[in-house]
Amino acid sequence: MLMIRRVLAIALLTVANAPHNVLAAQDVIQEIPTDTFASAYVIPDSHRTTLLAYLVFNEGEFHNLGTEGLAHYVEHLAWLNAINTQGTSRHTNAWTNLYSTGYWLKFDKADIEHQLASLMSVVDPLSLDTEFMLEERAIIQQEYHYRNSDDDNITFARERKKALLGESKHTRSLLGTPAAIREFSLAEARQLHQQSHQLSKATLVIAGDVSSEEVKSWLDTIKLPAAQNALELAASVKGDTEQNADADAVSGREQSIGHIGLSGSDQSINDMDTSGTLQAVDEKDIKSDSIPVSTVYVDTLFEYDACGSNAHCDVTFRVLNTILDSSLPGGIANALRYDDFIASSFSIELYTLDESHAVASFSAQPDVGVTLEMLQEKFEIVWSAIATEGIPSESVERVRRRILGDLNGITNMPSYALNVAIAQLSVGEAVYSPDDYRSAVLQVRHEDVMTLLHNVHSEPRRVVVRRVAAQ
Repeated sequence: MLMIRRVLAIALLTVANAPHNVLAAQDVIQEIPTDTFASAYVIPDSHRTTLLAYLVFNEGEFHNLGTEGLAHYVEHLAWLNAINTQGTSRHTNAWTNLYSTGYWLKFDKADIEHQLASLMSVVDPLSLDTEFMLEERAIIQQEYHYRNSDDDNITFARERKKALLGESKHTRSLLGTPAAIREFSLAEARQLHQQSHQLSKATLVIAGDVSSEEVKSWLDTIKLPAAQNALELAASVKGDTEQNADADAVSGREQSIGHIGLSGSDQSINDMDTSGTLQAVDEKDIKSDSIPVSTVYVDTLFEYDACGSNAHCDVTFRVLNTILDSSLPGGIANALRYDDFIASSFSIELYTLDESHAVASFSAQPDVGVTLEMLQEKFEIVWSAIATEGIPSESVERVRRRILGDLNGITNMPSYALNVAIAQLSVGEAVYSPDDYRSAVLQVRHEDVMTLLHNVHSEPRRVVVRRVAAQ
C-alpha cells in the first residue's frame, strides 16, 4: 500500500460525523511513557465496543537496501509468523509502504493481554517452514499480477516518477517485479526482518474504551519478545543464516546474505541519476492504446524551506494546495475551466518527499477542440502569472476559515484523532494531536504560504509528459 508523505495526512483530515460527544482536543491523545517502544499512545473512546491496536514500525521499502519489494514480503512473513505462533483476532490486517510497516488488530477488551502479545510477536524471529515461506513468495507473485493487470498504466506511472526523481529510494516498487520476487532470498528476508522489526523502532497506538493507566498496566505484565534482547537477537541472526542456508537451494537460487544491494537504492534526491530513455528529456510525447483521453502532466521537484512543526508544514501545504486547485484568486480553476474552456478536468497536488524536497504535480485533460499543446501553453501562462502576482492574503484567510470550520464540525474527535495519528505514522512522521493541528491553522501566515509558493517556482527539476491517446 503506497502512501505519500504529507498529502496522505492532509487527505485524512476530514470531518467525522458519528453522533456522540465531542472531547476536548487536548484530551484525545494520551502519550504513555515507555522504554519498550519508540512511543506509545492511547486514544480513549467510550463509544467503541472493541479495542483497536496499531503497531507501526518506522521502516518500509524506502529503508530496504536489498532486493526491491522485499519489505512487503517480510511484512507477510512477520504477520503469518505471529498468527502461527500466537493465534490472533480475525479482525486484523497489515501494510507496507515506502516509509513504514504497520500491523493492526481489533479485539474485545477482555482479550487485550493476549492480543497485545500477538501484536508484539511480529518481531519474533521467523520460524515458519521453508516450504511455507516459499509458497508465500508465490502468493506475492500472484498479488503482483493481480495489482498490475493494467500494466501499461502502471509502467507509465513508474516511468513518469523516475523521470522526475531518477533511480532513488523514492521510486522503489513496493511489490518489486516478477523477476525480483522470484529471487527473494529467505536469508535476506530474515535479515531485513531483524533490521526493521524492532520494538524500539515502533509506535503503539490503542484506541477504545480504555485508559492510559490500564494500558500501561497491561504492558507491564506482558513479557517482551525474546528477539528484543540484543544478545539473543545477534544469536538469532547467526542461527537463522546457518539454519536456512539450504532455503535458497530449495528455491533454485544461490546467493549469499552479503549480496544485498540495489543499484542507486542509497541515493539521495541530490545525487539522483536521471539518465535513461524518458529521464533524459524535460518534455516527451508518449502514445498509448490504454487511455481514452489524452493527458498532459507537469511535475516539478523543488526544495522547500523549513516550516517548523509537522502540523505547521501540513497546514501550509494544505492551504496552498487548496488555493491552487480552486477558483479563488491565486488558483487555476477559473483560467482553465470557467473563464475559458481549456481543460475538461485537472488536478494539482503538492506533497513532500522528505524534510527538504517536495513535488508539485499537475495533470489535465483538454476540452473539446483543445490540443495538449494549447492546454500546456495556457497552464504555463497561468502558472507564471501566479508566481509573479502571488497569492492574495484574502485567499489564505478564506481557506484557513474553511479548515477551522471543518475542525469545529467534527463530532467524533477520537476517531478523527486516530485517523490522523495513523496517517502521520504511516508516512514516517511523529504524531501530533488535533489541538496541535488547530494551533497550526491559527498560526499559519500569508508569508508562510508565499514562501512555499516561491519554493515551488524555484523549479530545480521539471518534467513534462504528454500522454497521447491512440486515434
